[in-house]
Amino acid sequence: MTPNWGITFGLIVLSLFWLVHGVPVKTKSGKHRKDSQGNFGDLLERRQENMEGGLETKLLNVFGLRELPKHGRKQFETPSFMMELYQSLAEEKNQQARTTATRQIKANTVRSFFDTGRGRKNSFVFDLHGLLPREFVLSAELRLYVQKEKENAKKDTARVNLFQISGSGTRQQSDLLETRTVHITEKGWLVFDVTQTFLSHQKHLAAASLLENTTMHYAIEMVDESDNELRISRRRRRNQDRMPLLILYLNDTAIRKNDILTPAYMDIHGEKLQDGAGEEKEENTSGKRRRRKRSTSSARRSNTRSKKCQLYEFYVDFQKVGWSDWIIAPNGYNANFCNGHCPFPLDPHFNATNHATVQAILNTKDFSLKGQRIPKPCCVPSDFDSIHVLYLDDYNNVVLKEFDDMEAKSCGCH
Repeated sequence: MTPNWGITFGLIVLSLFWLVHGVPVKTKSGKHRKDSQGNFGDLLERRQENMEGGLETKLLNVFGLRELPKHGRKQFETPSFMMELYQSLAEEKNQQARTTATRQIKANTVRSFFDTGRGRKNSFVFDLHGLLPREFVLSAELRLYVQKEKENAKKDTARVNLFQISGSGTRQQSDLLETRTVHITEKGWLVFDVTQTFLSHQKHLAAASLLENTTMHYAIEMVDESDNELRISRRRRRNQDRMPLLILYLNDTAIRKNDILTPAYMDIHGEKLQDGAGEEKEENTSGKRRRRKRSTSSARRSNTRSKKCQLYEFYVDFQKVGWSDWIIAPNGYNANFCNGHCPFPLDPHFNATNHATVQAILNTKDFSLKGQRIPKPCCVPSDFDSIHVLYLDDYNNVVLKEFDDMEAKSCGCH
């Protein structure tokens, strides 16, 4: 049975959140209480370390990481294309467009790879480290930023060939992928569809995971040698955001939902990024939300036991969990939780299952099993929503992944 990584991720986040804020019980003197077996504080500390270690292992499996990234995102510039894609998914109008469109090819993971810089002029090499065995390529595109040619260019356009390079030395082979006419007097992104180079790999390889050890090599060549050459941005320090990019749209088979449109159905190449306004607004909103929760948390704790089954707001802050260095966006999310009792008879708004209804009846009739009374139905989430997470992997590649069942949207008695 395939594990539900969305539920797993959600449980890990919530568990680590409580572990981070949980502390061993202390006496008035400030020292941990001791029992007959030794220092109770040390025992709790060891148990907490073991729990965190187990949760960290599960977290690595969910994200497909070998270890938690130790690099900081402050030292790394997120490709504007990836941030733009993430923001487009967060917009409500795009959500409606995705649900109404038909015959769409959708992904649940997008991986970006920077050019390694090992290729010659107008030659681009990408190491595909970080791909998971459970991920399969749906679509791929090569993105090259063309700088504006000087005013004395011979002509405005030029024809270029795109090749895939395989082998090395005397066995090197060039396969023509596309011929295109390019406006060399205009600057901007030149995007090539290179999906076929990956589909052929997946067709002949036993597992898609073998792609991880593959190096994809592409080259641009002028059809007419007399034409001005394309000025493609490649400098890492000055123009990191304009470096050549390889974008893979993937299907992670461990994730049920697919919301990310492949290039044939989306048009975000010409949109401009907001000047951080959206992110700042999100931070301010979450801050207000947290302040509101703090002011009402004590009141909620005092009366939640007497309330019927319902949904409560709960915001998970990735910075407090300790993941803000490698999770780029969002800053956190509303996990929410369900709490309250399931009264008999169960009203329709409790979304009770037939099983829960029967169990509630048996509870009122004092039915017992092995001397224990059959309990009332439990108040649990009945409807979930997914979230998209933009993060850095082990190799400084920016990844956008969708996670199922992360936000509790409604509750029911089950």
